[in-house]
Amino acid sequence: LNVWGAGSSSGGRGRINSHAHGYSASAGIFVHRESRRYRDWLGLYVPITFEIFDVRPPPPPEAASKRKYEVEFRQGTSWERALMRTYYDAPGTYTEKVYVPHGPGHYSITVIMTSDGGIVFEDTFHVGYNVNYVAGLSWLILAPPILAAALLLLFKRRPDDEDDYDGGGGGGDMGI
Repeated sequence: LNVWGAGSSSGGRGRINSHAHGYSASAGIFVHRESRRYRDWLGLYVPITFEIFDVRPPPPPEAASKRKYEVEFRQGTSWERALMRTYYDAPGTYTEKVYVPHGPGHYSITVIMTSDGGIVFEDTFHVGYNVNYVAGLSWLILAPPILAAALLLLFKRRPDDEDDYDGGGGGGDMGI
């Protein structure tokens, strides 16, 4: 969990200046253990479960604005590799399905939350995205023949009355 101020008093946004580490903050964001565990995701979307926490006293009811939390998902820490941005108005546990448009690979995904006061919180974890896609292709190739063979074994042709019909005459092997 990294925290820094986004205002001019902090000397600018950066990883080297004016940021603190720790889980003792009064507000922040963290990715749950299920999403943090490294695995290879097959498919179009990567589900990410995270929690926004804020133990600060609530704003007074007469306040013009409520607290808002801007959450952004990025590939790595680059501003140019933003995957998704969404807004929340309450702390809690959320799950988002994030589309990774950059193709198969090993990615570092950063979840960044900016509070209404301009304080930035972030958490980073690693995933493999469609790295082992050959496993999916093998099922795509093997499933149709296996299904066809199972259907042929399950459904046998049953003889009916027309199969026993010999032509109606009683005249020998030729049916005359």
